[in-house]
Amino acid sequence: MRKMILALLILPLLASGCINQSFIEEETFMSVTIVNESTIPMYGFEIEYEDGLAGVSNADESPMKKGEEMTFEFTEDNEWVSSDEHDFSFFLVVDEESYDLQQVFSLEIVENRDHRFRLVGETLEEARLQLTD
Repeated sequence: MRKMILALLILPLLASGCINQSFIEEETFMSVTIVNESTIPMYGFEIEYEDGLAGVSNADESPMKKGEEMTFEFTEDNEWVSSDEHDFSFFLVVDEESYDLQQVFSLEIVENRDHRFRLVGETLEEARLQLTD
């Protein structure tokens, strides 16, 4: 009985700590969405750009399915968004290693813009991105 009372006293304290935490979500300035239209067994994508490297994958570390979309979101806090265009290099994550698609796209940095790509190819060697917007 004492354990139950103690648990009932502690539970509201723990819950109030979670509720009172403030979470400020940064607004997306620009995004890059990749739609997987290939059958290549991959686990995600990486993008290299002027200010760094970004990666995206499924939270459960499962392989990306055909038709699945993955989106990179960039915020206005990045200093590089002030210029008009930047070069972006793309990589596939396969077996915990990055595979360079050897494609560089110069993307226009525009507020509220979603640059959309399709990944095509049936083998890693055939893998290519196609800009669809």
